[in-house]
Amino acid sequence: MYWSNLEDKKIGIWGMGREGKAAKEALKRHVQHFTFFEISEENLRELLKCDVVIKSPGVSLYRNEVQEALQKGVQFTSGTNLYFSNKCKNTSTIAITGTKGKSTTSSLLAHTLKILGKKTELGGNIGRSLLDFVDAENDYTVAELSSYQCADFVGTPEIGVLMALYSAH
Repeated sequence: MYWSNLEDKKIGIWGMGREGKAAKEALKRHVQHFTFFEISEENLRELLKCDVVIKSPGVSLYRNEVQEALQKGVQFTSGTNLYFSNKCKNTSTIAITGTKGKSTTSSLLAHTLKILGKKTELGGNIGRSLLDFVDAENDYTVAELSSYQCADFVGTPEIGVLMALYSAH
């Protein structure tokens, strides 16, 4: 979803942690006219007032409230999807996911790229939100993605790394 798709929309942010705060700041920078709703467990009926909801990674798409809102035409997206739709075209993103080893691999890769003189940011499920870098003209963004961030992911990284997959919970 591009910033232009959010003009004049009623936008909810579900979860005002690190991801939600970054989404709100990015909206303020890129979308001139929108109506904002802060969605929490205490006011889930507000979902039905929204055109678009930017949800935190931990919000399951299978919740009854999400299904009801989808049936009423509310669109759902995430900070991760907004990053991939709107990032600087010259920035290559390396997405790393899997059951174990994501943080170690992401950190080592970002450190190695920096040592090699590449302008690199590390974010996603580790450190800062990817939306913090959406305007940055980096050589690379290393994105650690949790299973929750991948659940509704529609982006296309330049490089994808899948670590070992097995039941861990």
